[in-house]
Amino acid sequence: MDYYLGDGRSRALPSIVNLNITTVCNLKCPFCFNNDILGKRKELSTEEMLDLVDQLAGYRSGLFLTGGEPFARKDIYEIIEHAKKRGMPVGCVTNATLFTEEKVKRLREIGLDVVIISFHGTEEAHDKAVVMKGAYKKTMAALDWFRKYWPAPGPMINYVITPESLPHLSDFMKELDGRDNVAVRLSHLNFVTPEEAEQNADYWMRNFGEGPDKLLHYQYEPSDGLYEPILRNLREHEELFTKPVLSENDMKNWYSPHFNLKRRCVFIWRSTYINSDGDVYPCQFLYIKMGSVKEKKIHEIWNGERYRRFRALLREGLTPGCSRCCKL
Repeated sequence: MDYYLGDGRSRALPSIVNLNITTVCNLKCPFCFNNDILGKRKELSTEEMLDLVDQLAGYRSGLFLTGGEPFARKDIYEIIEHAKKRGMPVGCVTNATLFTEEKVKRLREIGLDVVIISFHGTEEAHDKAVVMKGAYKKTMAALDWFRKYWPAPGPMINYVITPESLPHLSDFMKELDGRDNVAVRLSHLNFVTPEEAEQNADYWMRNFGEGPDKLLHYQYEPSDGLYEPILRNLREHEELFTKPVLSENDMKNWYSPHFNLKRRCVFIWRSTYINSDGDVYPCQFLYIKMGSVKEKKIHEIWNGERYRRFRALLREGLTPGCSRCCKL
């Protein structure tokens, strides 16, 4: 594996490209890791998006579409269809409030491979979390359409763990009774403490010569015990799984103020993150710009000197800002 070469070089383009197709979103989730850039970035044109797909298709990369809300972008169906015609696997994450049954059928016909739908609790809690009355009913209706038209294992629910959503997890699972052909994933809260954010900025200035444009947006002061209802639900529902996968001890550690998870980051050797304006970052949680696809081809950026230097530094160990990342 290229990770062990030590010089930060990767032999090929990433196997998965996370493309933030738009920073526009119709919801206002306060815990969103892109909350501070929503609606504030320009977007690549349709032609630029299709050219990027062509560059990636030559290296057999997969494409995962994020946002904002990906389906707030009008040409998303055209982009997905083009990628599928080029032989690329395509997935997306969505709040699923903008679908009709016909749009879901169209996505199935185009060949979208994976759809992940976000939930934040039962109806009242979900609507409050996303700051939109009626959002839960729209999202649940879309879930049922995807269940109807997608082959097994069907769509995936991404239940985002926050202190506000966790008390509703058991009741939410009851609402899924009888809904087959759906996978349910618990997404651990991705956060840094204020102290870790300060330490992270200092780390990058000392070791890379500059700090990140932004770090993971959500800051939280953990308290021992938040993990207990997670463990209880995992025991009660065998179909549940988590991202990242954590042992019981690691989970206690994750939600503790005394965090110390001994893992390595290999994500930056096999995946990358491209923002809606074409800027390329190692991941969506650490904004240190590696280049722009408006100025260079993606393969030039992927193994450029700056990217290699970044990988070599991360190979020495996780930074304070990488603490609780879902990619670990």
